[in-house]
Amino acid sequence: MKKTKLFLTVLMASSFLSGTALAGTWVQDSSGWYYQNDDGTNPTNQWYQEFDGKWYYLNESGYMLTDGAAPDGRVVGADGVWVQPVSGEPKTVLREINNWVIGDIWNHGFCDFYHYEYDGTDSTGRSIDIDYALQQFKESYKKKAGYDAYINALPEDYSSLKTAWSKLSIESDKLYKHFESGVNQTGSNTDTAIFVQYRDAFSKYVSDKK
Repeated sequence: MKKTKLFLTVLMASSFLSGTALAGTWVQDSSGWYYQNDDGTNPTNQWYQEFDGKWYYLNESGYMLTDGAAPDGRVVGADGVWVQPVSGEPKTVLREINNWVIGDIWNHGFCDFYHYEYDGTDSTGRSIDIDYALQQFKESYKKKAGYDAYINALPEDYSSLKTAWSKLSIESDKLYKHFESGVNQTGSNTDTAIFVQYRDAFSKYVSDKK
């Protein structure tokens, strides 16, 4: 991220509004990433947009916010990127989330990964480019922050489903961190039983809400 960027001052309103553009650079230290203008100052309490269109929030200390909500309520993921809100009827969106959990996160993610650890193949016994599979998995996992925000905002009559999702979300993040740096063939495999238990519970609640 050591590239010259443009910093856009943003008004905390219903939409992002750009202001004065300043040249600067991303800098990392033990506390995280912060943005330093060419004049040595550090912008704080503001949104910043990169050339690729991605938005980041710089907190009161100037550090990039990760995996949380900015003061205006907008959510950023673990990579600091603003997560565009998920919207739609709960019946439709919950089905989408459930399909994502089963397909992208389990079938093409954790299930393949723990099988690869054991014998170097995917869950069907076929060869797999594990580095590419992990790359695709990480890209899909970015959707999770938006799904988290959507489910957390559901009304009280979804309380049981929200509890199931919370447990699934925590366990999923644990497995993500375990596999994040790479999947290696070791002759043994990671225990995914708890994830499967929570996945099935969440799926049942989604089915019951149809």
